[in-house]
Amino acid sequence: MNKTIKLFSDSGHGWAEVSLSELKELNILDKITSYSYIFKNNAYLEEDCDLSTYIEALKENNIDFEFEDNYQGDNSPIRNYASYNSEIASILKGDKNGL
Repeated sequence: MNKTIKLFSDSGHGWAEVSLSELKELNILDKITSYSYIFKNNAYLEEDCDLSTYIEALKENNIDFEFEDNYQGDNSPIRNYASYNSEIASILKGDKNGL
């Protein structure tokens, strides 16, 4: 069974929605850049850099995947989320002492 990765895009850019817990399980919580976004318990990985970090981690762990595309028009609401920060991500994930 394949893992489904939700891709969100607007007229200028795209992101993949990934749970913070999965980033931690894959040991890449601190490898995501501030070009990505964070909202609640999810990261929205920027398509040009951070998505490839995530995909590489999936491959290293022999996890098959497929994509589900979601177009959000001219300006995705994701652009209004907070910039990704690994320390904040760790706290939101429930790790009170950070990474």
